[in-house]
Amino acid sequence: MKKIVKISPFYEPRMWGGGKRLREEFHYETTIAPLGEVYNVVALKNHADCMVEELQMTLSQLYEQKPDWFQCETAELPIRVNILDPMDKLSV
Repeated sequence: MKKIVKISPFYEPRMWGGGKRLREEFHYETTIAPLGEVYNVVALKNHADCMVEELQMTLSQLYEQKPDWFQCETAELPIRVNILDPMDKLSV
């Protein structure tokens, strides 16, 4: 059975982070500082991995345990959704 679950964001400190948009415009609450990046969807096992609180597991664990929910044939979840909040312009 498929189910809709809430994925908690994964916060990353970055040396270039510390802008105000993530907290003031998007209302993210965290003690991570300097906050530079928020992953809304990420499943990088043993690194950046969103929690699925309701199921008490990470998104990468859910991807491994319930592959039929995702209908994807890759070893890792091939989707990442993140927002950056630098204090200044970043070079590309």
